[in-house]
Amino acid sequence: MNNVKLQAARKLLFLDVREAAEDIGNFSIRHWQHLEAGDRTIPEDVKVKILHLLKLRQELMQNQYSGKIEYFLNFEDFQKKNANGTKIDWKIQQSVFAENIINLV
Repeated sequence: MNNVKLQAARKLLFLDVREAAEDIGNFSIRHWQHLEAGDRTIPEDVKVKILHLLKLRQELMQNQYSGKIEYFLNFEDFQKKNANGTKIDWKIQQSVFAENIINLV
């Protein structure tokens, strides 16, 4: 994974730089920006986490027609139905729902 793919994956997962830095890399925002700019080598654990999240998203995409994918305006509403869900879980679900809407147009 290179810096361009890292940035594309983050955006596909609906994560802003702060969320990715804190929740995936446990980095400062500036450090994450250096990764996406190609100024620093992407750590192996970050690659693994991103690939894992993309796999989860792909699994949701395959199951999206089961009627279980909902859009939640905010994380608090998501948690009401998904008590153990994380912000990243919410963002991935939002990404899948948005793509589903685009495919219907």
